[in-house]
Amino acid sequence: MVNWTNGYGNARYWVLKVLLDNFQPGDNIIKTSVGKAGTVQNPFCGEVLNLAPISLECISPSATIDKIIFASYGTPTGSCGSYAVGSCNAANSTAIVEKACLGKNNCTIEANTPVFGDPCRNVVKHLFVEAHCSTGGGQATGVGSNEPLYALAFTDHSGQNRRVLVVNKRHTAQSAVLENAGQGARVVMVEESRPVGPPITFNMTSDVLDLPPFAVAVVSMAA
Repeated sequence: MVNWTNGYGNARYWVLKVLLDNFQPGDNIIKTSVGKAGTVQNPFCGEVLNLAPISLECISPSATIDKIIFASYGTPTGSCGSYAVGSCNAANSTAIVEKACLGKNNCTIEANTPVFGDPCRNVVKHLFVEAHCSTGGGQATGVGSNEPLYALAFTDHSGQNRRVLVVNKRHTAQSAVLENAGQGARVVMVEESRPVGPPITFNMTSDVLDLPPFAVAVVSMAA
């Protein structure tokens, strides 16, 4: 991680240093999701990778989720409207989603083995859901396996300071919207394209954070 000729650290060195400088024992991890809102339609679908939450919502405030057309935690296949159970499937998937969502305007389900059990060990699992709203349309929001960004939020032991770790997993530039970050949030960013030298630091001027390919950033905000 260090160039033995000039003593400069590479990107891996600086990522480690940024993490050590910004996160301490006793910090509180905040449930964080990264995803894009799905298309508003009826029925509507959502897909998430294991260990991620999925949220279902009817757009009309007076509407409720009145039917779970499909639900499978395991290795489901197909696309919205033509989902199929795969070789690995938690038999209780539909019942669990129905209990969490039917009759509600919105709901959130954790896609993990404590909720659904483990239908197949040592296999990467997903949760696919197709739902219907009583009126209007609905949408699902969650963390897909192909999301280009990873994020995890923390507060310090006092709860007065918030920090968000944001990682661009792609070789192309990405933009992240950090709700309520506002102007003045401080960013420390390591860019993979910078072979040597310390990370760049700057203050955000909006809620949008632009990340170069494979960049790692820590955003610090007041609570």
